[in-house]
Amino acid sequence: MHDKVKPFLFLLPSQHKYSFNDQVKREIRKTLLLSVSDNGKYLDSIFPELLDPHEQLEKDLNWELSEYVKLLATTKRGDDVQAHFATHPNRPCSRVFRRGEPIIRCLTCAFDQSCALCSYCYEPSEHVGHDISIQICVRDNGGVCDCGDSEAWKASSKCANSGGHYGNFNQSLPSEFQSALSRTFGTVLDFIIDVLMNTNMQFTSASDISVETVKRNFELSTLSPHKYGLCSEHLSDKSNGKFFLQVYNDQVKHFRDAVQRVRLASGKSKEFVNMVTERAHKFGKAEVLVSSDVRVLLERQKILSATGLASAIRSARDVFRESMVYELISWLSDFTESEFFRLNYTAENSFAQAFCEIWRSGLLNVPEGKRVGNRRAGVMGDEFSIPKITSEKHQTMWLEEGLQNSIGVVCECCGNSEIGKNLAVGSRLQYLMFLNLRLWKAARELSHIMYSTSLVTNIKFKQVMSSQYMEMYIAATDQFLSLDREPEFNIMFSLSMQLFASQRNSEAIIEQGSFVLILSAIFVFLTSETISEQTLNNTSSHEISLKSLRNRRWGQLFLDLGFIISRGKDTYDISNKDNVHAVCELMSLFQGRSVIKREKNNHIEYENPDYATFFNSVQVIYKFGELSSSTLSSRSYDERTRQETALSTVEYVIEYLMKLERHQIMGLNYANTDINFPPSGKYLMEPITQKYIKASDIGKDNVSFLHPLHSYLCSLIEKAQFHVWDGLVERFARVRSNMGLPDSFFIESLVFDYPIKTLALMSQIKCGYWVRNGFTVKSQLHMYKNTGLRDYGYMKDLFLLQIFSSMCQPNLVAFTILDRWLLQGDWNLSYDAQILPSILEECVTMFIHLMTEHLSLKGLDDAELAKIRIEREIIHHLCFKPLSYKTLCSYISEKSVLDKRFELILNRMSKFTRPVGNNDAGVLELKEEYLSEVDPYYFGYTTNTRDDAIKLVKERIHRETGEAMDNIVIQPNIDDDGILDIYKYCGNVSVSTDFVIFLIKVLHFVSLQEFDKIESLLETTLHLIHVCAMQRNINTHEHLSFRMSFMSSARDVPFSIWTLLGKFLLDDKYRTVHAKIRAIFRKLEISYSALEQVMSQQSQALGLESIDFNKENKCNTEDAILKKKKLAKARQLKLLNKFKKQQSQFLAQHSDSAAECSDAEMDEDQVITSPSLDFDHCILCQNTNDDPGPFGIIAHIGNSSTFRTVPFGSEYWFLKSFSDPANLNGDGRAKETSYSETWRHFMTSVKEQSPFGPGFDSIDNIESKVTASSCGHGMHFKCYLDYLDGIRARQSQVTRNTPENPESKEILCPLCKAVNNVFIPTFNSRRNQSMYDVLPSHQHHNHHPIDDDQISQLIASKGSGLKDSYILANSKWLGWFNKSDKEICTAWKNVANSIAPIIFPRSVETALPIILSNTIKSSEIALRGAESNGAFVFEQVPRKSLVVMKALNEMCLLMQFQAVGSHYKINEDALAKVIASIMSLTTTGVIESIMEADFMDLLVEATQLPHSNISFNDVLGVTFVGHVIQCLYILTRELKTNILMKKWRYGIHDVPLLPESDPPARMEVLRCVEVLGGRSIIAQGGNIGDVLYAMLVKAVTPFLRRASIYAFLRAFNADSTESNGDCKVWEADGLCTVMKIPTVSQTLKHLTNTGTWEGEVLQNFATTYTSATHKQLVPNPKLEYPGILRLIDLPDRLDEFFTGYYYSEKFGKPYQSIEDPAICMVCGTVVDLQKQAFGTTEGQCTAHYSRECGSQDGIFFLPKDRAMLLLHNYKGSFHSAPYLDDQGELADENKKGRVLHLMPTRYNDFVRHIWLENNVANCIARNLESVLDPGGWETL
Repeated sequence: MHDKVKPFLFLLPSQHKYSFNDQVKREIRKTLLLSVSDNGKYLDSIFPELLDPHEQLEKDLNWELSEYVKLLATTKRGDDVQAHFATHPNRPCSRVFRRGEPIIRCLTCAFDQSCALCSYCYEPSEHVGHDISIQICVRDNGGVCDCGDSEAWKASSKCANSGGHYGNFNQSLPSEFQSALSRTFGTVLDFIIDVLMNTNMQFTSASDISVETVKRNFELSTLSPHKYGLCSEHLSDKSNGKFFLQVYNDQVKHFRDAVQRVRLASGKSKEFVNMVTERAHKFGKAEVLVSSDVRVLLERQKILSATGLASAIRSARDVFRESMVYELISWLSDFTESEFFRLNYTAENSFAQAFCEIWRSGLLNVPEGKRVGNRRAGVMGDEFSIPKITSEKHQTMWLEEGLQNSIGVVCECCGNSEIGKNLAVGSRLQYLMFLNLRLWKAARELSHIMYSTSLVTNIKFKQVMSSQYMEMYIAATDQFLSLDREPEFNIMFSLSMQLFASQRNSEAIIEQGSFVLILSAIFVFLTSETISEQTLNNTSSHEISLKSLRNRRWGQLFLDLGFIISRGKDTYDISNKDNVHAVCELMSLFQGRSVIKREKNNHIEYENPDYATFFNSVQVIYKFGELSSSTLSSRSYDERTRQETALSTVEYVIEYLMKLERHQIMGLNYANTDINFPPSGKYLMEPITQKYIKASDIGKDNVSFLHPLHSYLCSLIEKAQFHVWDGLVERFARVRSNMGLPDSFFIESLVFDYPIKTLALMSQIKCGYWVRNGFTVKSQLHMYKNTGLRDYGYMKDLFLLQIFSSMCQPNLVAFTILDRWLLQGDWNLSYDAQILPSILEECVTMFIHLMTEHLSLKGLDDAELAKIRIEREIIHHLCFKPLSYKTLCSYISEKSVLDKRFELILNRMSKFTRPVGNNDAGVLELKEEYLSEVDPYYFGYTTNTRDDAIKLVKERIHRETGEAMDNIVIQPNIDDDGILDIYKYCGNVSVSTDFVIFLIKVLHFVSLQEFDKIESLLETTLHLIHVCAMQRNINTHEHLSFRMSFMSSARDVPFSIWTLLGKFLLDDKYRTVHAKIRAIFRKLEISYSALEQVMSQQSQALGLESIDFNKENKCNTEDAILKKKKLAKARQLKLLNKFKKQQSQFLAQHSDSAAECSDAEMDEDQVITSPSLDFDHCILCQNTNDDPGPFGIIAHIGNSSTFRTVPFGSEYWFLKSFSDPANLNGDGRAKETSYSETWRHFMTSVKEQSPFGPGFDSIDNIESKVTASSCGHGMHFKCYLDYLDGIRARQSQVTRNTPENPESKEILCPLCKAVNNVFIPTFNSRRNQSMYDVLPSHQHHNHHPIDDDQISQLIASKGSGLKDSYILANSKWLGWFNKSDKEICTAWKNVANSIAPIIFPRSVETALPIILSNTIKSSEIALRGAESNGAFVFEQVPRKSLVVMKALNEMCLLMQFQAVGSHYKINEDALAKVIASIMSLTTTGVIESIMEADFMDLLVEATQLPHSNISFNDVLGVTFVGHVIQCLYILTRELKTNILMKKWRYGIHDVPLLPESDPPARMEVLRCVEVLGGRSIIAQGGNIGDVLYAMLVKAVTPFLRRASIYAFLRAFNADSTESNGDCKVWEADGLCTVMKIPTVSQTLKHLTNTGTWEGEVLQNFATTYTSATHKQLVPNPKLEYPGILRLIDLPDRLDEFFTGYYYSEKFGKPYQSIEDPAICMVCGTVVDLQKQAFGTTEGQCTAHYSRECGSQDGIFFLPKDRAMLLLHNYKGSFHSAPYLDDQGELADENKKGRVLHLMPTRYNDFVRHIWLENNVANCIARNLESVLDPGGWETL
């Protein structure tokens, strides 16, 4: 069929006048879909869910595959959506792991620890009892799911998504359909390559570009009309004459620098510049400028590229086609994710085949071949040639033969034929690989995901792709290492891991020599910084380039090598000369670097930091060496073959080491290594064996910690598992002979010399021998011993020492070791007196480890060895005390922690205690049964830790046996069960003469010192002797037993070991070690029964007392404890005196500033001594001010949005509003609310619909009210004014983002840093009035409590009766704020006016009661659901809240008075306002109030007179009745007109009921509802009465709680108040009892009795407002939200947000439009954290909370950052998210890969204390105040 796509792609730019827009995108999609379906013939196969695909695509779906996906998502419900899109019948799943998603590994079933499952493929039931590891992906492309890949699993498991029940996935497609697929795929790929072939201008320096260069690029980019199916002679590929200057993204450059360059180059507005730069950052490139004059663009390009930004100048035609390329890639990506593609093998194979076929060029012009010779591997040659550097054996697999030589191009229109040479030298896959760098960020990311999920997973063509990939691998490597500006999007991440994970592919790579070629590429890059044919053929240089070394990208290549070796282990021959040579060459670059040399006299002034580069890089080399050697044990060798292979490899490595030792490796500057070739004669002779070793002085020579070749050699010997040493000794001898060395030379010493010196160096640094070398040596020691290098460095060196001791003659071993430790001859010549004891103890400890650390000597496989090491590390670091996970991991090697089994083993061995408090962390405690395995001489212990371990073990034995501490002996831990025969005698060194002399000299040295100073050395030495005395690792058949060495004196030493020990035993000064010495004697007596008799005879000859082996020390445990306490106290006193001396010197030097006071922070809930602040002092002047003036508290008055009303129109929130318990006080004793099955099903379905939320999105039901809050700290008014004036000086600090706004009178509390904006005076209230005085008992009356006579009397009195002792007591305070003190009065008015904008249109005086009422409401809301322990709500109010509410209440009362002469009287306006409030509660007024008023506000406003003839209890009773009627009316109205009319998933009967029914109340509420016109509600029948009563009780409870708080405030002596109220069944009834008003049920009874005033009010209200006449005119009061206020529900596990929402097809893949999600915690809306809101300069978060959400504070959850974002008044800060990992710890940067679980207690605490208590501003202020930040809210 004629291909319509080609001419379409050719003509599209000119047809649309080179302007790319949405219409162009639509045409591309439509044309491709029609083409791939054979002109629409098979559209129904691609879109099976569409009835008329063509029409629906045209009208509804805009020809977008993604819209079809959304349509599928809407037609399915719940899990069916994800199950549908996760299907992969009989093929690998290949779902990409994205950032935040879980990566699940079954270590039992997987081939290795790299194989993983996604959350959709993991079936827990298939892995019961397996070792499961779950990690969180930390990259945007973290690999793919291996489900369905048979090569990834040792055992198969079922996956619900991989079955064959999704249709006939193997059905063959019609031939026309197959042809259409292949033709379309091929045409699209050819066009993409044609366009990208010359899209390389951004890699050329701007200084090298000219007009001719731009025009030449335009010509080379021109397409051939004939090759695109167009034969018109007059048709050409032209442009419109315009050119674009484009800028490209670069991860190295800063965003702000790019903005500056773009602005200078374009000269356009800031908005345009930001838009361009943002697009370049997000998309990867953007057009900066367009012009017809190329010269102008060239000048601007130089400006743009001045700082290194990549840029290009291209024609409008080519820029248009680049946009086409991205649209084509997007279409391919969408198509491969379609249901049709995933369920059809033929489509998959056609797609993969198109990539593997030869590229058919459509370009008109071909670049001329001009250059010859060497060129870089990553740079394209002339005439479309791409460099292919392969091994000689490599064979590339092709699908078509002969296309590399010639092709025929036949025009399908005119029939003309063009026969010519096909210049393409590779497949489409190879060209796309090579041209990948020319794509931009968005296109690369999209293409990589497509490759990972749909291309390299193809089983049929996987081997072909691997073959073609390896032909291009070196070129891709060079590009990746040197040219890629965005390495994380490099194609190697997508292809290598999946292609090399195939066993077949990896074996082919090894067999064809490509493995060695990769090693060579790494070598030449590290030495020459470039990869080319020339550098690969010339590897003479062995000097490493620091620039290359710092380019950490080369580590990625070792990941590839790791896959190749692990999957091709049966093919990898470790002894192959090419393989082992390449490995040795690479390792030699790091051998003995970086070096250090001891400074003897002067401290070094400059410490070279290059060592860190080597240490950070060499770990990759170590790991590779271990992986390479592991093939000896993992490959299917027989035993003999394995050992012969190992010996051949070992021989080559030894020979290579000898060449290094003799400086025969060329191109290496040996002065930069620790390889010291001694001049002639610099050898030492061991006197007994007469063998020579190389002379070396660790104190003078270059030394280094890093020896990867030795580590490799160690691994080879370990994996070989030799039975005898003969073969290895023979290879050493052969190398010695080949090197021309005499037989008398001890060649083994040249190899084992380096681990010995390294261990000696480690000990010397620890002891201070290298102190003048500065901090770097300690850093190197730490990295060698305590970080990830430990298992490859220190452990290998110790193992080599054990090999040395096992294989070689003991005298040679001891002589060499002691010489390298500088412990031969006179010790005092090597070490000074202070260092020597520590050096000796370190050397003794080393010998203990040599003889007891047997784990590596057992020939265990890698998995078992790693497991036991993990167990030992956990035991020896967790035995002392419970530790947090983070602390424990800081002690354990990085290799062990990173092992996927680490946490599984840890969980098995420890008991975990979850955190309880908000600041707690989980702790792990070692199980009791593992304590017996603690070895105090464990190799990982420091000296101090060893002492603690000794004490721990002795105390455990003492507890178990009751034996005295001094008689307890710690037995040597020699675990030689299962040890290989060749290592059985690793302790032979203990019978050597030099070793025995060393022990004698150490004991003699101890005898000459003060015991307190060398006690640790003696204990350690005795333990070594004890180890030797056991003789379990000594070959007594070939050597003397240790008993003989023990009894005999050595040469030139007049003592023996036993005589020195005998003297210690007879000296009471050494009493603490007597038990140990006797244990040694008893152990030796076992092998020599006459030992005691012989020793007794020799004792008499030496004049010593007889020694009793079995004698025990007297029980002197107390003496030992007292001694240790005395020593500890002396050390403590010494340190204390030193500190006091330093403190005195500091104070003397800083006397001027010593008197300054530091700020202290107060916790939000810190108790304040008295709610009235009668006796509190000023936090500023500390009450030292002579004229203090008024006293008060600082507070913050502002709007709060924590008030909600019931959204009756919301299906979820209506039900949720009445689903919380009726008791809001959180009393655990209350009975649970009963829920129907329909309720449970509905709530479950809502939760399942989204992993978070639902949010309170009913903005009309969120109310903002003015409230007051305070930290409770007080100060004098004058001090406050002075502090306010001084706060402005803070604005001069340019580098501070000040949290307060002085212009609005905002200040930070000097003590706790809370934000405040007003001063509230506190008055001297001393009336001893209790709550019972406020609420006197009274009987119910049928008449209205407030009548007209009472109001008339109040009006007539004009408040004259209110002048009582209370007013007189506060007259002084009132005077300050009236005209008697003009200065204070004026200042007070200024302060009060500062809040005028907040309380507008009210004045301060009129607003205060409302602020008080709102503050009470806010406090009550915050206390809902809080644990009460049986207390009433007013007893739970925090003291700081009581302080501010009491101050407001007193201020409300006293500000109503004005001075008249020497007296005070109530202000007429204030009196009128109170009277008006009271009148609204009369018989006639209350009816109108029900419709319009808030009865809590009325209660506060109507009780503002200190004493009146209308009691507080009467007002409370009327307001409560009015509130009950108001609630009944709202419920009746909404249920009748709203709820009952809607078809929801539940009915009115599913509203939760009270646990206990109240039949009388049920009937009364039905009567009330009937009176209010609710007959249709009553007609619902069933339990409708119980439903209405439950809703009413819940609706009125908040009012009662608030009224009780207000009554509590009015009691001046609040501390003496005791409620003594019976809490009853319901909180509402209990509060009514306390406040002495009728309960809810009693009130309902009164309402239904027309003879009571309550019944009269109800009847009159019903008559007035339920008639049809009034319905259209009356206001609609709202019902306040009666339940516990919460922010949105967060997922139980954080990764559920990503899998269930962010990357979910069900929600339209939000990640494609939202880069950095931020979830509004109020309404659940997801916005983009870093994006600007549309139509404003504000960010989306700020715009959302301030304009859309109806909140005063912004609270957002940031899933990617695992943090909460707090916003207030254009300031913001971060707060830790309420998520903890499995170990109960916060997720810091080092724990991004850990599964995080929601901690409800922390979340609830955040909701209550930060949101509901209006502390968002305070939290932000405290964070900002503690940070000096020049660029934003905080230093991120």
